[in-house]
Amino acid sequence: MAAKLLIEQQPGSEVASVRLHRSSSPPAGSPPKAMNRESQVRFVAVLLFLLTVAAVVFAGFNLNAEWRYLVPDDSVWWVEHGGHLTADRVDPNGP
Repeated sequence: MAAKLLIEQQPGSEVASVRLHRSSSPPAGSPPKAMNRESQVRFVAVLLFLLTVAAVVFAGFNLNAEWRYLVPDDSVWWVEHGGHLTADRVDPNGP
């Protein structure tokens, strides 16, 4: 919606007067011309592609870090019962 408002001409606005001067160079301090619809779609597609590639790369870094991380283990299955922590199972060969 905001992009549509930026692209449309408002009657009596400076954008309408700038369009009258197309044959000559634009006056100093005039607002830049809006992108056409095709350029906007292409820009959004390229931006989404780059964000997708970045997400895949960072997901690969995350998986690599998770595979290298060893979870600390004391060979006991701890369970909370009634607000107290109790050992449910103990590995006989554990530390």
